[in-house]
Amino acid sequence: MAEIFHVFGIEWKLLLVNLFNFIVLLIALSYLLYKPTIKLLDERRKKIEEGVKNAEEAQKKLQEAKEQEKEIIAKAKKESEEIINSAKDNAQKEAAEIVQDAKAQALSTIAMAKREAQEAKKEIEQEAKEELAKEAVLLAKRIIQEAK
Repeated sequence: MAEIFHVFGIEWKLLLVNLFNFIVLLIALSYLLYKPTIKLLDERRKKIEEGVKNAEEAQKKLQEAKEQEKEIIAKAKKESEEIINSAKDNAQKEAAEIVQDAKAQALSTIAMAKREAQEAKKEIEQEAKEELAKEAVLLAKRIIQEAK
């Protein structure tokens, strides 16, 4: 074996020193560059996976929020329609009550006006009778005076 090294011009001591240097350099680069680089790449990969996972969760939450928004809007529309319908019903009931009260008040006013008209008629008839009686007395007086 030594002859082969000698034929090719290789010195085994130099080869051993170079081999030792290569192994030391390989170990040093492995600890100083390769492992930190791999560690850095793993951390980045984890961060990217977390970011993707968080983005997917955010997308799901956004979708859920949109669905909840639709549900809330639908509930609000339904409640507003119920409130409007209730208000319409109340307004119709109140309008009916107001009309009924107005009719009752009008009937009461008409009845009162009829009574007052009848009382006025009676008073006028009474006054007319009294006036007629006075006129009759005066006329009788005049006839008696003329007859005398």
